Amino acid sequence: MLHANRRGFVMGLVATASLTAANAQGQSPAAARSLPPLPAGSAQAMATDRGYWAAVRSLYTVTPKTVNLENGYWGIMADPVRGEYQAKTDMVNRENSYYARSQFDGDATEARKLLAAAVGSVPGEIAFTRGATEALQLLIGGYNKLGAGDSVLFCDLDYDSMQYAMNWLKDRRGVNVVKFSIPEPATREAVLQTYREALANNPKAKLLLLTHVSHRTGLVMPVAEIAAMARARGVDVVLDAAHSWGQIDFKVADLGVDFVGFNLHKWIGAPVGLGFMYIAKGRLADIDRAMADEDWPADDIRSRVHSGTSNFAALLTLPRALALHAEIGPKAKELRLRHLRDYWVARARELKGIDILTPDQPGMAAGITSFRLAGRTTPDDYKALVAQLRDGYGVLTVRRTGLAKGPLHTRLPGALHHRGRPGPAGLGPESPGLGLRHGGRGGPACHQGLQKTVFCIDPDAVRPPSTSTRSPYWHHITLAQLQRVKDWREAQRPAHPLECQLWEVVLTAWLMGWTGWLPAYAFEAAWAYPLCALGILAPRLYVYARARAHLARRLSGGMNATTPPSLTCFTLNTTGHVAHLLLNRPEAMNTMHPLFWRELDAALTHIHKTGEARVLVISSTGKHFSAGMALETFGSGIAMDDQSPEGRAAIFDLLTDMQATFTKLETLRIPVIAAIQGGCIGGAVDMVTACCLRYATADAFFCIQEINIGMVADVGTLQRLPKLLPLAVVKELAYTGRRLPAARALGYGLVNEVFDSADAMLAAAMQCANEIAAKPPVAVWGSKQAIHYARDHSVDDALRQMGWLQGAIWSNAHVRESVTAMKEKRAGQFPGLTPLKNFSEFGQ
Repeated sequence: MLHANRRGFVMGLVATASLTAANAQGQSPAAARSLPPLPAGSAQAMATDRGYWAAVRSLYTVTPKTVNLENGYWGIMADPVRGEYQAKTDMVNRENSYYARSQFDGDATEARKLLAAAVGSVPGEIAFTRGATEALQLLIGGYNKLGAGDSVLFCDLDYDSMQYAMNWLKDRRGVNVVKFSIPEPATREAVLQTYREALANNPKAKLLLLTHVSHRTGLVMPVAEIAAMARARGVDVVLDAAHSWGQIDFKVADLGVDFVGFNLHKWIGAPVGLGFMYIAKGRLADIDRAMADEDWPADDIRSRVHSGTSNFAALLTLPRALALHAEIGPKAKELRLRHLRDYWVARARELKGIDILTPDQPGMAAGITSFRLAGRTTPDDYKALVAQLRDGYGVLTVRRTGLAKGPLHTRLPGALHHRGRPGPAGLGPESPGLGLRHGGRGGPACHQGLQKTVFCIDPDAVRPPSTSTRSPYWHHITLAQLQRVKDWREAQRPAHPLECQLWEVVLTAWLMGWTGWLPAYAFEAAWAYPLCALGILAPRLYVYARARAHLARRLSGGMNATTPPSLTCFTLNTTGHVAHLLLNRPEAMNTMHPLFWRELDAALTHIHKTGEARVLVISSTGKHFSAGMALETFGSGIAMDDQSPEGRAAIFDLLTDMQATFTKLETLRIPVIAAIQGGCIGGAVDMVTACCLRYATADAFFCIQEINIGMVADVGTLQRLPKLLPLAVVKELAYTGRRLPAARALGYGLVNEVFDSADAMLAAAMQCANEIAAKPPVAVWGSKQAIHYARDHSVDDALRQMGWLQGAIWSNAHVRESVTAMKEKRAGQFPGLTPLKNFSEFGQ
């Protein structure tokens, strides 16, 4: 009997290997296949073939109790895999230790060979674990190339247990632990720039934790590029691939990483409690044996794991899970999961107040995406959302924490057993997404549930989702509800008299609508019927209009300035008290338009009021720092009436508003450093002249472009540049529109230093920023105030102002700490700047 079991296991391996090989060639062996042939044609056709994915769904048995949109915990086993697992469990239970001691090692070796082939490795680089967490803990804890004073790096998107392991290295190895944040929105360039800065700012870094697909937001990291950056600086990468393999089609060699932890029970669909560790050939000696394991030789990767008695049946089921994975098609799975994600995200973006945290940029998302509700940041908000979707709509989601910007959000991972909702009479297109369902509930309920949550509507005031798909505002309003609204209005009458009068008009119209039917019918006044209907609808229309107005006000003007602004023209990231504002529209040469101005103003206001950052670095992406004002803005975006004195007078207010944004760079409580590559043109010169320091690349140039398009530079260049350059040089640039090269700008003192590359320039800017951030923030603020005042006043006035300023901010404690820190050759410890509030934000 044992031999029969062994033969069956080996036959399963052979069948799986043939499926894997056939899949690699784009073929499907009909004899072994239980599914239709893989869809042919485009990626879209492969992802949306209804017949094929219906056949895939038929392999899964799921509960009808809920729509499970929380598939990131672990993946459900398909029926063939579950049947295999049950059979193997029965066999292991029946044969017990006789099988375990006489046959299991051989079967495990065969499974290991199969797994290595599937992931594009060799068996000597693979060791089974109970999951990715165990694999990564062993890799991080066992990494033996760290010494006291070295640094290890990780970001806010990394898995919590892995962050704990990295923090543990501080005590175990005596290293410095550095955590940084991924910016939102997380574009590919912004992510790469963040890792580039983290590596540049930490020259003693030896180990970087990197997550392939974030469990928090679903963000897919450009692993190969980041790993190449790290390798160039002598930094090893430990990769968390818990959520990637099976969700994304790749081979381990594609990643360029030597140490990886994988899960097999998430997206591969193997039984729970199965994962593996990968250590590249030639790197085994850099990971210590697990607790000095002696069961395996030191040159065997299995000596790096010691899990004790394992789940034999789970590992024996792995060949069947891998066979089904190959049969469905790894690339087809990736396309399908991305299609499901894109479908619901596109519809969720239509709902006001939803902030999708995962970008649509190709390659940056797979099957998982998270969202955040505008203005909702407390744990109770998200507990209520999860409970509302679960209990009111039968939709299971999970809240996640840990993001630097707005720590709370909700995650929605898709799954292959999800299915869409057919259109009318079953003829409409498939509708996966928030309407995904297993076979029981779903459809518009999920979408309406999210919509209702976003608009903060009382659950009791909305009809059950199974009976209506209308907007939640169009619910039946009862007399009791009208009375509650009336009571609230009466309480608010002193503060809102006009609104209370308007509500009385609405109630009067409602009463006349109901009572007007009888006389209209009696006198055959058909013209009165629409008026009666309008009167009856008046409260509904009023509640709808007021709710929409309240939401619009809450989403636009009602957000506290301490909440990080949502940006599209920039990314804003703060690491170690250094804020980095990155111009992030390289495809448009980072030109300036009204949205650019609004976002810059919001970002500077946020930095100024929070007091978290002690220095601001402004840099850019692409070939040029900025090409200045977008020319199309003059054609349509800005109306400047030159046909009347009143219109021309209004230009003053428009320019004053624009000037105020750049002036915020001067009045900011912290120094501002500009890192400039390529062209700094027109409005960009206005901006950088308001900064404290300027670094440039050798190919950088400055151009007062306004004269070339028939106007005068009007947002600060002609007022600030004469205080930075000789007056004759300013006149030459302003009159001719010529370019001022970086080398010449350095000679005049406009820029502090010139560098051969953008990376070297940014590294120098960050180094300077970190030096400034180590000083007492209030003393740095005072220095900035004094320098700017002296620039615009006489020496006598400036000295007098200096006396008042020093008397206001003097601190014996700061002086003592600075002197002590210098003697002890350590960084000083100083309090940060106090967060600010406007007067209007105090009280109620």
